[in-house]
Amino acid sequence: MGIREKNTPRTIVLAAPEQIMDHCKALLETEPSFWVITETQDKEATIEAVKRSQANILLLDVGMAQQTQFDLVSHALKVSPATRILLLGADDTSAEILDALASGARGVVQYADLERWLVKALLKVDIGEAWVSRKMAFQIVNRIRHLSICDHFLQRAGS
Repeated sequence: MGIREKNTPRTIVLAAPEQIMDHCKALLETEPSFWVITETQDKEATIEAVKRSQANILLLDVGMAQQTQFDLVSHALKVSPATRILLLGADDTSAEILDALASGARGVVQYADLERWLVKALLKVDIGEAWVSRKMAFQIVNRIRHLSICDHFLQRAGS
């Protein structure tokens, strides 16, 4: 993402339903290091906003990502590779979230944890770290293990 001036705010595209969007904006208003530059509620507007702004972060509601006919995470990263994506959702261990993380999202914050963790998660994701719960970390390890086992059997079958 390059070096950011110390006092330059992190730019955010916020893509979520209105109620979630309002809650996130209220939480971020108290944090001067973040600036919500665009708010969207549909996939086309989200992709256009990310492409146009090259925002530091896309804060993306999982429900919105699931509604799309294409992989919104992958598409957003295609138009703005340096943008980091943080997901918002009710359940942080769903297969859809795991798929979004595999596609390039950097983390997920549950709705119930927004007040406690949103700002910290954004700060961590912005510097290149992941933000997932221990439950999700377990899911990720299981998926890697499963892929490793499948790869092992495919290699043995090919021998």
